[in-house]
Amino acid sequence: GSRAANGVILITTKSGKPGKVRATYKITSSSDEVTQLPELQTKYGQGLFGGRFGNIFTSWGPKLDTVANVSIYDHAKELFRTGNRIEQNLSLSGGSKTTDYYLSFGRTDHQGFIKGNNDYERSSFRLKATQRVGTQLDITGNIAYVSTKANRLQRGSNTSGLLLGAFRTPPDFNNLPYLDPVTGLHRSYRYPNPTELKVSRGYDNPFFIANEQVNLTEVGRVYGNFTVNYDPLDWLNVRYILGRDYSNDERRYVLPPSSSTAPEGTITRSKFTTQETEGNLIIKASGNFDFADMAVTAYVGHNWNERKYNSFTTVGDNMSVYGFNQLGNTSSYSPSEYESIVRLESFYGQVTFDLWNQLFITTALRNDGFSTYNKGENRFWFPKISTAWEFTKLPVFSESELLKKWLPYGKVRLAYGETGREAPAYSTISAFSQGAFGSGWGEVLNSTAYGYGGFFTSGLRGNTDLSVERAKEIEYGIELGLIENRLSFDLTIYDQETEDVIYPIALAPSTGFFSQFRNAAVIQNKGIEIGINARPINMKNFKWDMNLQYGQNKSEVLSLPDVDYYYLGGFSSLAAYAVEGQPLGVFRGGDFVRFGRGIVTNVVDENGNVQQGVNIDEAYSGWKNGDLFVNGDGYPILDPEDRILGDPNPDWTGSIRNTFTIFRKWRISTLFDIKQGGDIWNGTKGALMFFGTAKETEDRDGTRVFEGAGPGQGKEVSNLGFYNWIGASGLGNGFTGPSSQYIEDGSYVKLRELSLSYLLDMPEITNWTGLRDIELTLTGRNLFTWTDYTGIDPETNLGGNVSWRGFDYFNMPQTRSIIFGLRFNY
Repeated sequence: GSRAANGVILITTKSGKPGKVRATYKITSSSDEVTQLPELQTKYGQGLFGGRFGNIFTSWGPKLDTVANVSIYDHAKELFRTGNRIEQNLSLSGGSKTTDYYLSFGRTDHQGFIKGNNDYERSSFRLKATQRVGTQLDITGNIAYVSTKANRLQRGSNTSGLLLGAFRTPPDFNNLPYLDPVTGLHRSYRYPNPTELKVSRGYDNPFFIANEQVNLTEVGRVYGNFTVNYDPLDWLNVRYILGRDYSNDERRYVLPPSSSTAPEGTITRSKFTTQETEGNLIIKASGNFDFADMAVTAYVGHNWNERKYNSFTTVGDNMSVYGFNQLGNTSSYSPSEYESIVRLESFYGQVTFDLWNQLFITTALRNDGFSTYNKGENRFWFPKISTAWEFTKLPVFSESELLKKWLPYGKVRLAYGETGREAPAYSTISAFSQGAFGSGWGEVLNSTAYGYGGFFTSGLRGNTDLSVERAKEIEYGIELGLIENRLSFDLTIYDQETEDVIYPIALAPSTGFFSQFRNAAVIQNKGIEIGINARPINMKNFKWDMNLQYGQNKSEVLSLPDVDYYYLGGFSSLAAYAVEGQPLGVFRGGDFVRFGRGIVTNVVDENGNVQQGVNIDEAYSGWKNGDLFVNGDGYPILDPEDRILGDPNPDWTGSIRNTFTIFRKWRISTLFDIKQGGDIWNGTKGALMFFGTAKETEDRDGTRVFEGAGPGQGKEVSNLGFYNWIGASGLGNGFTGPSSQYIEDGSYVKLRELSLSYLLDMPEITNWTGLRDIELTLTGRNLFTWTDYTGIDPETNLGGNVSWRGFDYFNMPQTRSIIFGLRFNY
């Protein structure tokens, strides 16, 4: 059904056990340091064409070793410090024959790794208790409360973004002090001696961002459930679970006056509430039939779910007084409010047949009803069937000592199931909205202005013909236990086809709308997953356990009935698309002219003469598909058409974990994480090439040769022409040039974890302390990364966890952590 549309993560919370009170206290202290940063050049200062030109935004200025009394600053590293985190957790559990309980308290205090206001604190509480009434009735309550507070920082693409301002700063400009000693105003490399407050600084000083901007969030969350479990008969069980999850997120976001994004100052107050309530009735009947050597278990159930979301935001513009961060300090207000309610009701049934304790057959059927569709058209069926055969329970295996030793366990399995995803709330209707349109550079057009409220027609057109998005998957698998189960093997092969994928498809402006949700695509995912567990050494005082994981997924967009391609998301001149016949999320954008594409273009020959309409594939020889075409002047030329440039999806992923246990006390564990393939757009480098701060722009002497074929093959290009081609309006940077030149391979191998632990449970310790045991741990995470990627990190993504991946644009770096922990068990 729809609840399994994104897969399922099943979390089983801890429960108390009958007996005396048990207590566990755990404390960990960690330090975090930045792992990888882009390299910046330190040889050339602020300016253009080799000279200084006022407060220009680029670093194509003079050589710094020719400038008197100049200092050089490392703007890549100066922002960062060692972050610190302390986590504490205390749990108590116990009970009697009729009652058990589990109680826990947690606290996290985290100071971020950036010099400035970035910290995080979290407090949590949970109580779970069960009361048994007689022999047939159990009542369980489970409640948790979590409070988080955080000071956050901007990242990514905006003129007030932290790393955007830092990495673009010329190496000869000192960002400290970030406030002018005389005027006390925000200073930046484009406005080094400020005299006015409400003037844009071009790009904010990163220390101003880290210390003066405000981005506070406070979240309170309460969640839990109440369960009644009743056994009226030996073969019958009735369970009802009622759960609730409520969170309240309040935010205050302040861009002080002189911020480049909002020079007059902006205060944003927001409140977001999310409520989810769910009820589950599950009736289970089971029985054994000796005459057929068969057991049957049947379930019927009813589920209802309600999700409410509400947001209220007020934006105040034009702050009157610097540092007074209240809405009353602004001259105009723009409120906006949104609310949504989504309801789901389901009926389901499942039957499992256990034949001869070796063949298991399960069938299930679920019917989901959604509030996001029109009445009478809002219920959908989802079937499932699976079978598994544990063939090693055949007599031939139990009667053979050789087979019992070398193949003690074996199972084959086959399953088919369907899941669904409902349409977004209110996508079947055309509505009015409040909101704002912005250019991304500070200008905003609000529907509420000049003291008058207002609405605008939503750009989303309703679609009453929407159907559910449905995924159909078939899965095969085999599990083997070998050599007295010291070696196990698990293989899964799957084929999933998702039909009627719901996308907002662009509409012609003449319709009066921008887009409309439609069932617009069919997407296939095929893959294989392999898991191997082994114990190569199994001695009394030394054990070595190994786990290997391998996964490969191949996606393909099988059809896009309404469009040639669909935009998933992107930035600048590059975007991720769904393209028929291609993997989901491929990069599409500009490229240079290359051989093998049948391109006809105007060509400059080696003598400077222009030839019209030349088919380069026919006119030149010695090339391979994809080779760069080099024009007669020694430079490549721009392809007039957008092309598919890369695929962010990995070829395969894997991991290797080794655990060594010595004398039952010491444990050493390593985890290597591997990703092979998957492209990343290094937009940060593309921008820094334009600004002249990228390390690659440092070599401005000598000549260069573009590798490729054509009339300019092998021709040397002068340094002056080359860096003008990069930094001015040429094709060599990420702003005015094609995106293809900054797409890199995102393969990596990471030492994800290295851990050492020691267990103190000797009588000398336990008798003296009264504790059951004490465990000491020392762990390193993300210690090393082996990659050819030159950006922040091959795992980064500007869009977060969304369907468009592989975009690096002034993202926050990854960290390596050293963690020391103590655990006391009573």
